Amino acid sequence: MAMLRRTQVFVGGTAGIGAALAVKTAKYSTNPNIHIVGRSKASAEKVLAELKAANSDGHYQFHQCDVSLLSNARALATTLSQQLPKINLLVLSPGILSLKGRTETTEGNDVKMVLHYYSRALFIESLIPNLKAATDAKEDARVMSVLDSVRGDHRKLLWDDLDLKKSFSLGNAAHHCISMTDVAIQRFARLYPAISFQHSHPSVVATELGRNLPWYASGPANVIAKVFGSTPEDCAEYLFDALWNDSMKSGAHFVDSKGKEINGKVESDEGVQEKIWTHTESIIGKS
Repeated sequence: MAMLRRTQVFVGGTAGIGAALAVKTAKYSTNPNIHIVGRSKASAEKVLAELKAANSDGHYQFHQCDVSLLSNARALATTLSQQLPKINLLVLSPGILSLKGRTETTEGNDVKMVLHYYSRALFIESLIPNLKAATDAKEDARVMSVLDSVRGDHRKLLWDDLDLKKSFSLGNAAHHCISMTDVAIQRFARLYPAISFQHSHPSVVATELGRNLPWYASGPANVIAKVFGSTPEDCAEYLFDALWNDSMKSGAHFVDSKGKEINGKVESDEGVQEKIWTHTESIIGKS
């Protein structure tokens, strides 16, 4: 599969699935223009070398940014929006595994919820004009948020505490991020039907899963990941197929760990979508 020059942005693209997807995409692109976003310059340099090895004809750029702060994410999204006339692919995979309770950033938001939902929603909203410019030019424009497309159900949300300031638990945080992602991509697909919006489920992936866990939990977590998990490269193979699948060229799609579409997902109506988005804007609009 060879593609024309594509402009692609990978938020969380310096490690794990994001990095593997970036390298896979570079390999099958012609003169790609790939932008990776992450915190670590050292990790980015490794990925940039892999991108150049996969396709020496591409243009590759690293944007150092801690997207757990929405003000940082907003500043970078604005820069990208101005710098890139069109965006064909936006992949969002920043994340953290932590057993800590609610851990607020200096902006007053839980770091896990920012990484897994709010910052991703901010990037999509900010870059919609660039994605739309691609479809207006008769090119593909696709968005993928890598989280958990299987377990979400907006009917079980705590509607009076969506950001979980009063009812935080690790389970609630995971469920809210997953479910709000489901609803958000359905809303985006309704408003921008020519763009593909995908929520994907990587399952267990053998990355440095336990690096943010305490010592007594990090070892077992890494063992589980290595024994039962797939490599980021294997996961990227499946998700890459979904990203460029013609049957998912537009609309909202939920993708399993094998790159197949999930059937029977809970639909959200316009009222639910707008209620979730009003809340989302109340968080990301402060940045």
